[in-house]
Amino acid sequence: MPPTLRAVLVNDTAAKGHHGCTLVNRQLAQLAGEAGIEISRTMPLTAAWDALTETGPDMLLVNGEGTLHHDTKGSRAIAGIGRAATRTGHPAFLINSICQALPPAVGEALKGFRGVWARDRQSQRSFTEFGIEAGYAPDLTLTYEAPSRSRTADLLFITDSSMSGETNALFRLSTETPGSRFLPLRSHPPRDRGITDRDTLRYRMKRAIARAHPDPVYRARYRNIVEDFEDLIALLQEQAGFLLAGRFHAVCIALDLGIPFFAIPTNSWKVEALLEEIGLSHRMLPSAEAFAQRAASLPPSRIAPFSQEEHAAIGRFKTMARRENGLMFQTIAASVRRPR
Repeated sequence: MPPTLRAVLVNDTAAKGHHGCTLVNRQLAQLAGEAGIEISRTMPLTAAWDALTETGPDMLLVNGEGTLHHDTKGSRAIAGIGRAATRTGHPAFLINSICQALPPAVGEALKGFRGVWARDRQSQRSFTEFGIEAGYAPDLTLTYEAPSRSRTADLLFITDSSMSGETNALFRLSTETPGSRFLPLRSHPPRDRGITDRDTLRYRMKRAIARAHPDPVYRARYRNIVEDFEDLIALLQEQAGFLLAGRFHAVCIALDLGIPFFAIPTNSWKVEALLEEIGLSHRMLPSAEAFAQRAASLPPSRIAPFSQEEHAAIGRFKTMARRENGLMFQTIAASVRRPR
């Protein structure tokens, strides 16, 4: 059996506390481990990564997620890693990534990665604009298999959004809709980092401020948090009859749990691209207001239940996601082990 490879994971998006990113990291570590890759260290995207080549990891894995779009600080940071990989020759792989409307200089720098994998077909096509033949593996959250639980309630859960205006509209809708609950996807930062961790201290400070904050949306964003991932999954499985998703990973979790949903746009094409690939584009709404008109006064479980065809399409897509992500990590491991 070949020796285990050590990888540093860059762009550890779970560090600040977010359930979707927590699930990404869990599935990434599990599937990488099955391919003989151990995540020996994680780092935020803003870290100075050049020093990592001195510590001897076999590779860098850069978790693209929804970062690589337009001329953003995150896009430029990922481009910087690509340039550094070109300069040092250190194996670096960009995985689980969107690619949308990048400036030419950013796109060109991505050629420094030894391998690139897009998480949607639109992004895969976008990479080709820069001469990059990217692989394809759907978002890592879609490889998750949740434990089975019985539903005991029929509530409508309405999540927050990455955009403040949409979060305000979603919160307002939750206050106007009987039988609904506003559910931010924020979480407690990783507990294994201790109570003195900077992100944990910042999180606790915001939770404390929220108790008396004059803005009801701010209060709800921090006081309505379900702190731990397992508790979030149990809550949704046991009580959710329907989900209105303002975030990409809210859609992914609904797909994992088999919870019917509608989604509204975010800050990139990520939700639309995912639903198009599964065949669920009809579950995309233009706004929270459109949901209010659509749902009327129906009980949550009767708003828009999944059809048999939808259940089958979701099952096929999740099976494919597991297969393609497994192949991705096997390909990465083989590339690092193979002499160049």
